[in-house]
Amino acid sequence: MHVHLSSGDGVLQLASGITTVRDMGNDIEQLAARVKRSTPARARPHVLRAGLVDGPGPFTAPTAS
Repeated sequence: MHVHLSSGDGVLQLASGITTVRDMGNDIEQLAARVKRSTPARARPHVLRAGLVDGPGPFTAPTAS
């Protein structure tokens, strides 16, 4: 599942039967801290960290730097 993980999502996702998510657009350091805070791991889905892959140009995402 493609997500932009935020605080409190994990329990809701598990309750919906989602056991693995791929985070597609968070800052890597912020995402690592968020995952670390959501311990134990059984209280959230497994998180695959894709980060933000983007570059400069007219179609750059608003979160790219």
